[in-house]
Amino acid sequence: MPKPTTIKHLEPSYDREGRVIYFMTGKPDRRAPPEFLEPEDVPEPEKGAGWFECDRARVGPWIKWRALRRVERG
Repeated sequence: MPKPTTIKHLEPSYDREGRVIYFMTGKPDRRAPPEFLEPEDVPEPEKGAGWFECDRARVGPWIKWRALRRVERG
């Protein structure tokens, strides 16, 4: 049985040298706080913001999101 995936819009956050330090999902609000992804969990992080097919992965005792591939939306 394949794991369910979801489509999420990811926005990068940059340091002062212009390197991506993390990606954040959508706009935060009280009902849906933002989720953060490490650049190594996003394919082609240098391309910046976009829509990604994501799934949840167990990493040690934690469960975190990872982007599987960039998708076209629209």
